[in-house]
Amino acid sequence: MIVILTCFTACKPKLKNGTMLTDAGGNQYAAVTEENGGIARDDAGNLLVLVTDANGKNVKGDDGEYLTNPVAIKNAIVIGNKVECKEFSATIPDGWSNAHSTTGLSIKKDNSDRALVINPLDGSLDDAISNVLLLINAMRTTYPDTVYVSKAEDLGNYKTTFISAFVPDTGSTPSYLAYYFFEYEHTVYSCRITAAQDISNDLGEFKDIINSVQFR
Repeated sequence: MIVILTCFTACKPKLKNGTMLTDAGGNQYAAVTEENGGIARDDAGNLLVLVTDANGKNVKGDDGEYLTNPVAIKNAIVIGNKVECKEFSATIPDGWSNAHSTTGLSIKKDNSDRALVINPLDGSLDDAISNVLLLINAMRTTYPDTVYVSKAEDLGNYKTTFISAFVPDTGSTPSYLAYYFFEYEHTVYSCRITAAQDISNDLGEFKDIINSVQFR
């Protein structure tokens, strides 16, 4: 029988047109890779996995081509400077690093406290906004001098609802919290921004990253 996903710690498989990858859940895949450094997917967004034998070598079909099988992506896969998630993929910009991406994108700006997390959400856009407003209203109750902003904002690729709160002089980090919410192909996405400083006038880099996301 053909063994599809085989990996031995003592002997790495000699794959052609692919590489062994481990997702955020610890699952290993003999993934087909593309020239741009990302992973290959089928039209449904599934990961294309090379079929390998018991020795971890590629298996060819009757036509002489390497066999592949589609596998649904459940956890984030980091390959080079790309993060591949079930619903989307994103390139980690220069000066940023992966920060334990799990089901979505989680990155942090190097040598700073700035971070961005992008995740798909269950439920409606109104539900997502209401949940965040509950959190921010609690912050405003505890810290009456919280600077709060809520507005519609067009990022270019997406029409979003933007909500932010900055709590000055709490002595804790992060004290700046912001969200961009938008809906794409019937799925709601949350883009959470955190920092220790008030960066309300310096969100351009975050917007660029959000706009660069490629959805499946």
